[in-house]
Amino acid sequence: MSEIISKPVVPNLKSEILIMVKNEFLKLNNLKIGDSIIWNFRYDTLRSQYKGGMASYGANEESEGVLKENKDGFLYVESVKEYSFYTHKWNQRSGRQSRHTWERTMKKAQHFFGTGFTHVMPTE
Repeated sequence: MSEIISKPVVPNLKSEILIMVKNEFLKLNNLKIGDSIIWNFRYDTLRSQYKGGMASYGANEESEGVLKENKDGFLYVESVKEYSFYTHKWNQRSGRQSRHTWERTMKKAQHFFGTGFTHVMPTE
């Protein structure tokens, strides 16, 4: 007789945990969706490198943001001010024909709460 081995069903707790984080954060800080807070937002800066070329580096700035909720019910804070974000573009050529450019986008910075959680099955 051969035994049928099946793959276990793993519950998706990520969305439940993120909604729980939202509720606890709002309750703990006595806040509601739409309130303004001071937050440390991440954005990009462009700096020159040794021997020419440019590189994008992350930077942070504390500024005012507004608490919001996305369509899935997850909490995030969006900056009032617009920040710079850079995308590296390359023409896929080599040698003298190679061109590297940086495309700058100005947009509001966002920070989602509780997105560092990962789901790990217990090893019992």
